[in-house]
Amino acid sequence: KFISNGTLTVSNPFDVDLFLVGGGAGNGGYGGTNSVKKGIELNSTRSYTVTIGAGSTSSGGTTVFGDYSTAGGTSSSGGTANGVCEFNETVSGACKYASTNSYSGIYAAKGNSGRGGAGTSGTNHVECTGWDYWSNSCYGYQSVCDNNQTAAAANTGSGGGAAASPCGGTSGGSGIVVIRKSQ
Repeated sequence: KFISNGTLTVSNPFDVDLFLVGGGAGNGGYGGTNSVKKGIELNSTRSYTVTIGAGSTSSGGTTVFGDYSTAGGTSSSGGTANGVCEFNETVSGACKYASTNSYSGIYAAKGNSGRGGAGTSGTNHVECTGWDYWSNSCYGYQSVCDNNQTAAAANTGSGGGAAASPCGGTSGGSGIVVIRKSQ
């Protein structure tokens, strides 16, 4: 799994399957799009650039492996609301690779979905801003953020939590590239 930018070179050619997830959009946005490419030959005569799409408070970044790429999420499009499984593979309705990472094998979930490391909105409460001692009552109120909103987990490509006034929204998670020998 590639979780940061870099370059891959191989000493002997072989075929791989690629799973790419773009960076997630913030503020309740969508997770990055995902793509699966099978039977890609890695050649020993070239280097493969790996760029992990950044999560953002706006649109997520594009994830790239060599000649292949997948877009980040936006406020209006991207991954599905409940996310996707690694290599889009399931067993009995659960992600096939759920035990291999801390995100239950789910990537690219929409912000606030609570799955796949997706960010959550903060909560707020109302506080009195002024007290009238003569009438023993409050004369002004303000909404205060509880600072419990969460950003999407890194390398999930999931969307960040939406703003819940006065709490600001959170950033989406960065993308990921997963390679395996062709199956």
